[in-house]
Amino acid sequence: GNISALEVYDPATDTWVTKAPIPIGRQQIDGCAVVDGKLHLIGGKNDVLTSYYSDNYVYDTATDSWSSGVSLPFTRFGGAVAVLYNSIYYLGGAPGSASDPYVPNVSTNNKFDTTTSTWETKLSMLSNRSAMAVATVNNKIYLFGGYDDSHTALDLTEVYYLDSALQFINAPKDTIAVCENFSCQFFEFNTRYF
Repeated sequence: GNISALEVYDPATDTWVTKAPIPIGRQQIDGCAVVDGKLHLIGGKNDVLTSYYSDNYVYDTATDSWSSGVSLPFTRFGGAVAVLYNSIYYLGGAPGSASDPYVPNVSTNNKFDTTTSTWETKLSMLSNRSAMAVATVNNKIYLFGGYDDSHTALDLTEVYYLDSALQFINAPKDTIAVCENFSCQFFEFNTRYF
């Protein structure tokens, strides 16, 4: 079903605490990022595949409250989200459709500047895919695995170089096995896990 719960784990006390619920419950929230003490939940879908979301809900960890941020310019779920230099990057995913919600996958790369509250389109990935694992290391975004339009798991790794003329490259095939990230993500902020 759709989930609206937000729970926070404190490893120092080994306890979970329930916080203010997400304004609109959903399933498969793949777009999560923390910038300046605020958790951004971006996109997603409902449990019966009839609604796809573009919204950007912002959770303030200091006040335990939600507000509406600037939405994606399109509906999307199954994408990967990374943070570089206080900007949020939403990569790939699927827009959802009545015939098959998981296709077509897209290769889009959209940057949300948290200082100006604006979205802009950046260089697309090399492949259309969704449900990727993502990591940001040394100012580069690494995208691992995922699914293509035929629902085949991919053994593909791409690297996005922000500070270089060479923007996206395919990493060597032996750097990562097939990687799937289809349900939830955890984020660390001030030694607490969301």
